[in-house]
Amino acid sequence: MIQIRKILEDAINAIDTTFYWKTATPVYDDTPTLIGYRLNSCDTLHIRPNTYITIAGEGSFLVEDFSLNQWVQIPFTGDPDTLPKTAATRPIYFDFGTLKDTEMERSYEVEYNESNLPMFWLRTPINSTIQDEMSAIDTLADLQFFVLDYCYPVGAPEGVAKIWFTKEHQLEVVEPMQNLFENRILKYFKDNRSIFSDLTNTTIDVRGRVFISQEDEDGGTKTLFNENLSGVEVRMELGFNKNLQCNC
Repeated sequence: MIQIRKILEDAINAIDTTFYWKTATPVYDDTPTLIGYRLNSCDTLHIRPNTYITIAGEGSFLVEDFSLNQWVQIPFTGDPDTLPKTAATRPIYFDFGTLKDTEMERSYEVEYNESNLPMFWLRTPINSTIQDEMSAIDTLADLQFFVLDYCYPVGAPEGVAKIWFTKEHQLEVVEPMQNLFENRILKYFKDNRSIFSDLTNTTIDVRGRVFISQEDEDGGTKTLFNENLSGVEVRMELGFNKNLQCNC
């Protein structure tokens, strides 16, 4: 029997969330005084302003600005040639379950300041089809999952000068979460052919979700998991190959 939840949890935990960059461009203020560097990269993962990256030997830096898959700006003013070209970013947390059960579990996490974001939430139950004995595929699963991060409600302020509207959700959360899915999570599915079947003919529906909410019985809406979250919803059929290592 294929353990879909366990396989996906192991996959998410194994995904490389290291940020790699090639060059650094200095940033100056009007004085002009050096105020930081833009670390140039073609994959900025889920990095966004007001999160941290950690550079070995230098410590953690608050991300001040970014351009998706172009650069990440940090307030480092030393010699960029001394920096390793890698940085640690936030890990991806795996959650699974029904909406009701996951909401209850996450409410406890939030209460104890364990928000565990960004998150990969696998929604259950899962519809799956067991393949015949001649197939290399054990099970085809119809998956629905979300890749989410914190946000502010539409129209709410973040600090003094910034108001969150659809554009802010899209630029700062939805696009980074979609980038994380496509460049790291989906890539892991494609690269690990011993675990997952070929995705060539698979339809993958990725939908950006701004300030994700659910409709209540009265027709109104409430935030998902009692948290302010944005990101992407993914629906895909994923094949799980037979475990050929079992000699029982």
